[in-house]
Amino acid sequence: MGEIAEDTISGLKCSWCGVYFENEHYYPVACKSCWEDALKDVKNGKIKDVMRKKGKIVMISGVQKTLKKEL
Repeated sequence: MGEIAEDTISGLKCSWCGVYFENEHYYPVACKSCWEDALKDVKNGKIKDVMRKKGKIVMISGVQKTLKKEL
């Protein structure tokens, strides 16, 4: 596997736009901007693959929201 793919899988960079984070998450994540865009698509019915926990969306298309700062 290549370095870019490993960085995506380990959560060192956004799975959708490729922006890097200060620290890795150890799982695939989306940056805040991509997450907000995806939430709009969920509300518009364009994305249906979501996971909810206690009514809150915690995963979209197998990707979670970042918890760490971007570079």
